[in-house]
Amino acid sequence: MLSSYIAVAVTSGFVQPNPQSSFHQYRLERVLKGKFRTSFRQSVASYSGQIVYPVPPDDPNQEIVACTMSVSKNGTLLDSKKLSASEPANQEVMICDVDSPGYVELLVQVDWKYYETRLSPTNSPVEVKALGDREKADALKTPWRTKDEKDWFGRFLTTNNLWKLDSETDLDFAVRAEQFEAANFRYQIPDRELSDVLARWKQVLDSQSGECWRLSDLLAQILRQNGIPVRTTSGNLTDGRHHVRDLVYLNKVGWTPVEATTAVCRQNINGTFGSWGDTTMLNGNWTTNVVTATKKGNVRVGTFDKPMWLPTTGNLWFTENPTSVSFR
Repeated sequence: MLSSYIAVAVTSGFVQPNPQSSFHQYRLERVLKGKFRTSFRQSVASYSGQIVYPVPPDDPNQEIVACTMSVSKNGTLLDSKKLSASEPANQEVMICDVDSPGYVELLVQVDWKYYETRLSPTNSPVEVKALGDREKADALKTPWRTKDEKDWFGRFLTTNNLWKLDSETDLDFAVRAEQFEAANFRYQIPDRELSDVLARWKQVLDSQSGECWRLSDLLAQILRQNGIPVRTTSGNLTDGRHHVRDLVYLNKVGWTPVEATTAVCRQNINGTFGSWGDTTMLNGNWTTNVVTATKKGNVRVGTFDKPMWLPTTGNLWFTENPTSVSFR
């Protein structure tokens, strides 16, 4: 459960779109702030199956330099895989098979660069990489299982004027949606976790509250239902606590960081659209950490039924000098 939150001091703000401005578009500025190694270990007393580690993707705030996964069984190295700087962007997962039961230990290390970002107006042309069909489909997924559930959430959007207007750009609407959430919701961890998807959503909307992952997911679903792709990301902060936030895809900007939780806590969006401030976190996909599957010979059998729940990220080691190539 990614349920804890750390308040952030945002040092770079968002320039609000101005219809009277001579600027016709925005670009995301990036400043390198440091280099990190994220490392975590996990062990299981008796395990066999397949271990799958999703390599964290490059995004505006991070650049993956290298990724290493080592697996040992009963004290003997079983497999070690390493991706270099040129590979992670094209490699989604690292896989290791454990064919027979044993005491399994896993070590994952990710070397990466961290960037602060700021959304700034510009008159210069901005080249933005278009989303692939699969990437776009993943970023537009909604949790609704039936038409009735989708219509229920649609009524929430209608009641609160949260449908994108023909006169609005995606950027205009995304800003308006975050402003709505900041003004009407509050940060609160629920007293109990409900198992049913619709019940959880009713809990969020009825109480107008949630923790970081619910607040980030709420903004994501508002935007997705309006056709705007969103990636909800998670990871560990520098103090070890978990956090969740969003990357919103804007047609003329690309993936843009949005910190909905801070906006809700402050009740305004200043410094939270286009920037995550100084909060350093290696982003991964919060819906998929590490999954496993049993095997029979060389064939996978059944469903992914032996989860080895490893965090997407672990302890952060920071190198103060951003130009340094060494890690502690």
